[in-house]
Parts: sequence; C-alpha cells; structure tokens
Amino acid sequence: MTSGDATTRPETGVPQPVRGRASGSDRDVFDVLYGLACWILSCVLGTLVWPALLVLPKLSWRWKLTRAAAQLLCGLPGYRV
Repeated sequence: MTSGDATTRPETGVPQPVRGRASGSDRDVFDVLYGLACWILSCVLGTLVWPALLVLPKLSWRWKLTRAAAQLLCGLPGYRV
C-alpha cells in the first residue's frame, strides 16, 4: 500500500459536510458551550421556581411566576419564539 491509497485515507468518500463537522471547528465548540449554558440556566431556574410554585397560595400568582420564568428562560439565551 502507498500513502495515497484510499484505504489509508479515511476522508476519502466522505461527503464534505460530514468531514467538516468531524474536524472540531470553533463553531462546534461554541454550540456545545451554548447548549451547556442553556442547560445550566434551565436547571438553576427550575430549581428556584419549582419550590416557589409549590408554596404560592393563589393560582394567579403561580401562573404569573411561570410566565415570568418562561420569558426569562427564553430571553436570556436569545431564543426566538
């Protein structure tokens, strides 16, 4: 086998978009960090809101808190709804 043989070059026959995603670009790192930040925000917000929903006496207060938490969850990371 030579160094230019197709069996020694794993990228041969792989479509370009797949090859680019497997390379570990800066965009991939950003996507992972953004996803992690969104998960952390969701967990922190859920941990704070859930007990408050259990102890609030009025249904209207619980709905207001739920609405505010949802707006905060969508607003902070820049989601478009």
